[in-house]
Amino acid sequence: MKLYITPLARLVAVACLLLTKVAVPNVSAQDVIYFENGDPLPNTRITSIDDTKVVLTVGRDGDLKEHQFGRSRILLAFTKTGNYLLVSELSTNVEQARQQLQTFLNAPPRADGNDYLIKAVPLTVIPAQISYESAEVVNYKTTAGTVASIGKGELIGILYRDGRHLLTVMAGEAAPLLMEIRASLTPQGKAAEPPAPVVPFSQTTEKSPPSPALTEPATTGSLPEASVPSVKTPSGRVIALTEDEKENYRQQSLQRVEEFVAYISIITDKGRSNDEKDKAIGLAKKLFLPDATIEVTSANRVGSRQMPVGQYLNRLKLLPYTYTRIEWIQSRFVKDLTQSADGNYYGTIAGQQTFTGFGANGKVSYEDLTDKNVRVKLEARQTTIDGQEVDKWRILLGNVSVAAEQN
Repeated sequence: MKLYITPLARLVAVACLLLTKVAVPNVSAQDVIYFENGDPLPNTRITSIDDTKVVLTVGRDGDLKEHQFGRSRILLAFTKTGNYLLVSELSTNVEQARQQLQTFLNAPPRADGNDYLIKAVPLTVIPAQISYESAEVVNYKTTAGTVASIGKGELIGILYRDGRHLLTVMAGEAAPLLMEIRASLTPQGKAAEPPAPVVPFSQTTEKSPPSPALTEPATTGSLPEASVPSVKTPSGRVIALTEDEKENYRQQSLQRVEEFVAYISIITDKGRSNDEKDKAIGLAKKLFLPDATIEVTSANRVGSRQMPVGQYLNRLKLLPYTYTRIEWIQSRFVKDLTQSADGNYYGTIAGQQTFTGFGANGKVSYEDLTDKNVRVKLEARQTTIDGQEVDKWRILLGNVSVAAEQN
């Protein structure tokens, strides 16, 4: 049986070799789209869109050919002017989406003559003039005239002054970060104030790491405590725990926090495969309420912003440390499990978290000690075993916060 490979599939395969196996950009700017699996397709732009499909126009050997794909298949698009678009940002209203697409396609190139280095940790846009570039390193001069150098392993990508671009991580990892830094680029291409960066489940304390001050997971608000009807058995009684049962669930809740910390260590371990890290992310997310967020704050910026747990964990994959050591000590309930009007129990765990990040030479690159609070929900459930209704409880972590006062 002869296997037939379509010309488009062959072109995608060649593009993957050209664009993803090296850390040096193409010699000239071009339109590129990235599929949701991360595969790039050069000399291609999105030329039309509806509620379910996009039309790609592919240029090859002087000819233009159109191909249709499901809207969800396309992740990211770059134009040869250096602008980019995430398909997930487009409106679900077809007419509005088409207007957004045309605005993107017609957008002028950046006019300030800067290259933009996108640093992963802390997430920062560095406007600069690149003087030398290899597969491993970039030498550049900042807009202030300072000469500097950075390893490409510390970057998620580069936006070049001539419209070229380079992604040094998988497109799926880069896409949400590119969305996040968009506000850091003015229409003229000048960098605005960088967004607050992220560090793993910790905040800079009195010790200063060698890199700029990193940020903090925190939480705003608390879990709902009286917004739904009480959970009752078929007889109408509210399920209540004995003191011995509460003590058992207190210990299990503390173990949930330790599990989360263990998953973070896997996610930030450069020696682990992406499959292992993704599995750890999936398991860690299951420890939390679906809408739980980690709010990120910065020492040099007023205010804070919330980040879903899943997005936060994916950000941790980009940390530059070779491996990390994360521990929780003195974990305890500072607000005991207390039953609320909805029948569930709520409490707060406090503890001290130590985080240490090690470089390739085995030396400490960053460390801190932070007081943390974690909200806990003990959710009442009922299940049927051998025809009998049995009371069950599920432990879920809520939002994570930094204690109000740091020693």
